[in-house]
Amino acid sequence: MNLKSRHFVCVFLINAVLGTSTSAVGFVGAIVDDATGKPIAARVYVQNANSGEFLFVETDSDDGSALPYREQWVPMENSIERHTTVSAHPFRVDLAPGRYSLIVERGKEYSTFVREVTIAVGDSTRRETVRLKRWANMAARGWYSGETHVHRRIPELPNVMLAEDLNVAVPVTFWTTNAYEAPHLKPSTLRSQGPSP
Repeated sequence: MNLKSRHFVCVFLINAVLGTSTSAVGFVGAIVDDATGKPIAARVYVQNANSGEFLFVETDSDDGSALPYREQWVPMENSIERHTTVSAHPFRVDLAPGRYSLIVERGKEYSTFVREVTIAVGDSTRRETVRLKRWANMAARGWYSGETHVHRRIPELPNVMLAEDLNVAVPVTFWTTNAYEAPHLKPSTLRSQGPSP
């Protein structure tokens, strides 16, 4: 047996005896309003700090929803958007040992939450509460938020509107990329998302 093989067998036996592993660790997050402590919907970004890969969270509740958004503006290779909008329920993602960037946003009236998360070999499930701080409350002043150009499918809007803190949303359901053609449901050649709702 050569030296490399002995090293492998030795590491394998140590891991077997000590029970250590490099398998993924569950990261469970809850998002709440900092002032009220009530759960709120939001947009969640998780990115591997080393590889740059984006990961998509899932709901950790039978009553919750989590919608991944994978978009790329075709003419510009680096114009991408990778996030998950989550309902006001806990979310979960499995993370291999390493460093990750966690960013949580909710509309324009909450400050963005940014944290580095480090998962070590042997860690157990991690649970964290993200407290988003509201810096403005325009509805209390008689103003309501809206978006008149939403690139999301109609069935996704209940989740997305809450996560983006929108009172009104107008989805783009027909494409017009040529002034001489009638609007249609065919996929746009400019985006990678696929056909409209």
